[in-house]
Amino acid sequence: MSEEECVLDEQGVESFESLYEKLMVVVERLEVGGLSLEESIGLYEEGTRLNSACKSLLDAASDRLETISQE
Repeated sequence: MSEEECVLDEQGVESFESLYEKLMVVVERLEVGGLSLEESIGLYEEGTRLNSACKSLLDAASDRLETISQE
């Protein structure tokens, strides 16, 4: 999957897997280095956004599993 691709679920929300893959690309680019300060800050911002989106999806999945377990 390319960096620009996204996979949407049935509600039109980008999938966890797609977001996580994009986050890993950002992390790799930051680890390799050689970026300008502006590029690094932009990637850090994008990584923060992706991390937050992944966490939200994981939290929702955890809540869903808890609800299922209680039934």
